[in-house]
Amino acid sequence: MVWNKELLPQLENFTEIRDVEAYLRGVTFGRKLLGCDPDEVQECLSEVSRQYKMIIASLLSKQGQDAQIQDLQESLARMSQENAAQGEWIRWYEQANAALLADNELLRQENAAPHAGRIQYY
Repeated sequence: MVWNKELLPQLENFTEIRDVEAYLRGVTFGRKLLGCDPDEVQECLSEVSRQYKMIIASLLSKQGQDAQIQDLQESLARMSQENAAQGEWIRWYEQANAALLADNELLRQENAAPHAGRIQYY
């Protein structure tokens, strides 16, 4: 299908656009003495306009959905980054905590040795 002088095959995927094409192919106008019946032509143009307005409204709502999906994807990416950063912080915290526990155990042992010596002295 050609749209704005560009070949756009994806437009043919819209059922509504195929319906408009079928409608236009099937249009016939009653003849008067010097041409077509203007009322029938006006009715045809009004129907085509109505159908295209429905298509545009449908596409606009899909664009809104696309924007919402994109916002959600961006939020998910940010949350994933924050989650990864928190995971790194938790790993650092656990390592620091393990090191402090080990240091604390060494200090406890060092403190216990002189205390044990004092108990034997008395």
